[in-house]
Amino acid sequence: MVTSWDGTLKVWELERAHAMATLVGHTDGVTACAVTSDGRYVVSASRDETLKVWELGSGRAVATLQSHTDWVIACAVTPDGRHVVSASMDGTLKLWELSSGRVVATLTDRTFGVTACAMTPDGRRVVSASYDGTLKVWELESGRAVGTLAGHTHDVTACAVMPDGRHVVSASYDQTLKVWDLATYTCRVTHRGDAGYLTVAVSATTVAAGDSSGAVWFLDVPSSMASPQPQG
Repeated sequence: MVTSWDGTLKVWELERAHAMATLVGHTDGVTACAVTSDGRYVVSASRDETLKVWELGSGRAVATLQSHTDWVIACAVTPDGRHVVSASMDGTLKLWELSSGRVVATLTDRTFGVTACAMTPDGRRVVSASYDGTLKVWELESGRAVGTLAGHTHDVTACAVMPDGRHVVSASYDQTLKVWDLATYTCRVTHRGDAGYLTVAVSATTVAAGDSSGAVWFLDVPSSMASPQPQG
């Protein structure tokens, strides 16, 4: 799946680098997307202040989720595929029930826009990032903020939870990546690059991060965090 500022999503076949379908329906740029665990649906977030739920088999939009009052920047689907969390410039996260399209909870604890969100593998917590330079850890069942990760000195642009569910990696315009312990809410590792970081993705052993210079960094976790080599 690839999102675009032209308001569309494209479904690509990676092996042949072939665009299989174009999903059209948003009225402004699409900022993020997340696929359900069964691969049947994708949820998209947009600057038009909505999310859309698409059926991948038909390419049809089956629901539009409306409640935010500013750009929706990010979204994350729960592992059971029943809910999606959205992050918005209106300073909130919202938990939606996908079957009904209703808002189950609104998580509000910020005066700045929320720039990213990432779900823990057990679906019990979500981590949000903000323009205020912090991340927050939320308990979905209660809707409470249970921890704050403070240490960045500029906007936090992205975050990703490690597959072990015990750590989250954050990316920031302050030119650092940080690895945080979700049990103690402390920073375990900091890597400083040469430009502001814009995005991050993780596997069990590797962090991939893109920065504003156009470079993509691949970092081992945690041994090579201090001395990576850029690619691209």
